[in-house]
Amino acid sequence: MPMYLRTKIGGAEILLHLLFPNSVFPEEEYVMQYFPVTLELVLAIDFTNDILSYYKEFYVGDEQGLFIANLADTHHVQHLDILQYLTNYTPGSIAPRCSEEFHPGNDYAIHSDRRYHLVELFEDEQYLLPYDADA
Repeated sequence: MPMYLRTKIGGAEILLHLLFPNSVFPEEEYVMQYFPVTLELVLAIDFTNDILSYYKEFYVGDEQGLFIANLADTHHVQHLDILQYLTNYTPGSIAPRCSEEFHPGNDYAIHSDRRYHLVELFEDEQYLLPYDADA
């Protein structure tokens, strides 16, 4: 059940359409080329969000009923087991040519959003730039 629910919440399907703008890929011409990979791309977007949201959801906040916790409870494993599975699964599911611009942009949007707290997470390494004033 957690996998079914995961694809129904969040904005992955909306973000997916950014990969195939109608102005560049007219639906009547390209839909049969990109339709077969849409579910896999939705999962990749969702899982990427789950990986990058883990810190804010479980360490900064105390959010309940989220995908990683639900999947861990369903399969009687630890949260970190699910997180490891997602990090192993996600990169292999993304077609590199299709997402070479989208995926880094999506990650940057998450990195620069203050609610994810990723700058604080990597503060010692200075992996990420400080937040802008309007982040």
